[in-house]
Amino acid sequence: MFELGILTASLLGAAAFGTGDMLGACASRRLSAANVVAISQVAAVATLCMFAVQPQMNGLGAGEVSLALGGGIAHATALMLLYVGLSRGQVGVVAPLCAISSILLPVIGDLALGRQITPPQFAGIGLCVVAAIFITGSVKRTANSRPIGWSARLGLSSGLAYGASDMMLASIPSADTGAVVLVSRCASVALAFALVMIATPQSQSGRERSATPDGPVLAASPLPGGLGITAYLGIWRAGALLAVAAGSADVMGQFAYVYAASRGSMGVASAVTALFPAVTVMLAVVLFAERITRTQMLGYAVATAGVLVLAA
Repeated sequence: MFELGILTASLLGAAAFGTGDMLGACASRRLSAANVVAISQVAAVATLCMFAVQPQMNGLGAGEVSLALGGGIAHATALMLLYVGLSRGQVGVVAPLCAISSILLPVIGDLALGRQITPPQFAGIGLCVVAAIFITGSVKRTANSRPIGWSARLGLSSGLAYGASDMMLASIPSADTGAVVLVSRCASVALAFALVMIATPQSQSGRERSATPDGPVLAASPLPGGLGITAYLGIWRAGALLAVAAGSADVMGQFAYVYAASRGSMGVASAVTALFPAVTVMLAVVLFAERITRTQMLGYAVATAGVLVLAA
């Protein structure tokens, strides 16, 4: 049975993921996606080491370590795609597609592991999917956002990468959630820094490349023409601080998800954490004075209904 305590962990995971995504998207407007992911993943490892209760690394076998490393690589890939999509694409296309597609693989993982998903749980998952569509589906396109097809590809790709990461991490039978997440984040750090190293020579080939929304996805943020070094360092500092906060929130969300999914249903935990766009939208209302539409209000009502169904 999917216990209420595990459902609470999933809700906390959604809140942390939504907060981290907003911070990461803001950081990606100042730094390249590769730099943001690299900084955020280092911060994630530091946060986990500070707050996790003495992860027992010797409790993980070779197969479990392999799954954790694979989950970390998939998670870093998903983060980079999502940050690029949210910062340069249409939020109303990227966010719901990411949330919906991230549920598919964990549900398949439940079935593969022989974990039973009851009809009420399927109903609750469906309500959470509909809620994610309503909450972010009415966000309008901005002047700097990319075409719908580009945003759709980013959203679908990031969601599938998240789902792959969630499925691998939740399949590990180890009860030590801290050790599993720590190994996965070490893989995320390695991938992020490898991408930064690969992108750096390309970005140094000309000063016309920058980390602006029209620049390359994996630029290393060279000094834009006409921008003073003081202003440039200020942008880097602000972006780095946002990336650190994003990484800390993101790893707390993943810790909560792995805790819930490894003790209950991957599909249900994924469906609940897929409500993260609700938190992102609420932060946009508070920070940027955006208005909540009637469609979004309906989405919040449907989300509440879905959570209540799962809790029952």
